[in-house]
Amino acid sequence: VLNDVSYNPQSYNSLYYLSNKTIVEQKDKSLRLIEEGEYDFTTYFNSLSVYKLSMYSKAVSFYLHIEIMGPGSEIERTYADNFSHNTQHTGEVTKINQKQTWQALDIPIIPGKEDVIEGFIIKTHGEDVKIRNCYWGVETKSQPEKVKLALVTPTFKKEEYIERNISYLKANFFADDIGKNSHFFVIDNG
Repeated sequence: VLNDVSYNPQSYNSLYYLSNKTIVEQKDKSLRLIEEGEYDFTTYFNSLSVYKLSMYSKAVSFYLHIEIMGPGSEIERTYADNFSHNTQHTGEVTKINQKQTWQALDIPIIPGKEDVIEGFIIKTHGEDVKIRNCYWGVETKSQPEKVKLALVTPTFKKEEYIERNISYLKANFFADDIGKNSHFFVIDNG
């Protein structure tokens, strides 16, 4: 972990953050935010893609689930639009009281019209805040549509490779629900 005065992207337990503060992964897979300060989790890899979900799914509402323990802290909803270079602040803050047992929170997310991704910042008001089980939730108005997928591969005089690849796909891909709604095309001399 780089611990200097500039913001450096770091990753723990599949959560990426920007901060000059330290996070340590615990044996129980929770993350310990060691120092008092600000931890920005608004990165492309953590964020909720509200724009795409709103456009291509039947999503009607979103929320951030997080479990937190320790000194008082705040979670601010953040976002990025099409032209954002830095985290955009919403001013929407959820205050968390000090507690030495795990608190489970589901924080509603109401995206703005121009929001592309949603994120969050944790501001700790003391040392040794712990977080775990952090994920985005999406509620839909009906069951999701079945995925339909078409795979196309061109080939030229590589029959032995194509046969092996098709056998692999049949055994490992086309056996599940997505595979049942898929088509695979091989274009010879492609």
